Amino acid sequence: MSKWLHVVIRCEALWPDHQKEVIFGEHSFILRPGSNNAEKSIHIKMDHISELDAMKYVNQFLSVLAWAYDRRVEKIYSSTGPSGPQEFSRLKDSIKGQNEVFPNSIDSYDDPDKVLAMALYREAISINSIPYRFLGFFKILNMFWNEKFQNKKSPIIEGIRETLLKIKDVEAAKRIKAITKDEKDVAEYLYQSGRCAIAHAYQSPVVNPDDPEDIRRLYADMPVIRALAEYKMENDLGLERRIF
Repeated sequence: MSKWLHVVIRCEALWPDHQKEVIFGEHSFILRPGSNNAEKSIHIKMDHISELDAMKYVNQFLSVLAWAYDRRVEKIYSSTGPSGPQEFSRLKDSIKGQNEVFPNSIDSYDDPDKVLAMALYREAISINSIPYRFLGFFKILNMFWNEKFQNKKSPIIEGIRETLLKIKDVEAAKRIKAITKDEKDVAEYLYQSGRCAIAHAYQSPVVNPDDPEDIRRLYADMPVIRALAEYKMENDLGLERRIF
């Protein structure tokens, strides 16, 4: 008897408005639309693959959608069973939006760096915390530069400093200009007052999640760190924002 993995999702990206089979790499998914009564869901028959592998393929598929459409995509819950695609009751805060235009197949990626970058990106845009969203984008930058000081220089600070000159996003450019009014080195500021202040609590500066001033500052800085991550993904990894 076949066994299925069912994953209920919250998705702001493109999604079919009718049940549809979609090929992703070597695997076949069944996508079900959201409705007044049901949540969006994705289903995969676990013939010849384990439950862990099935979940990994689903995660990678959702990450491709999140990157391609720059929209939040997250799992709500999952279950397994012998029955095929089925309806799952709608939650109060679910997102109904969907579209009848959806491809029959979507390319998967073999490059582990591309797969990881898109996974980190989906995590960052879907997480419900300003500090950890900021840190999520910074993790993508960590893929390209390490943080260990070499000859009194930090590769990641040097890399950010160089890449800031290439950022064309309007909101990011405005924030960079605003930061320079108070900070001599924008790259070091993003690293020390952003990444380190979020990740550590043993030295100043520290981001306090209860302090609205800290949260507002990180929210204002978000377009910059996001633009940096997107630039590296597009230009260094060659990731295009499309699935067709």
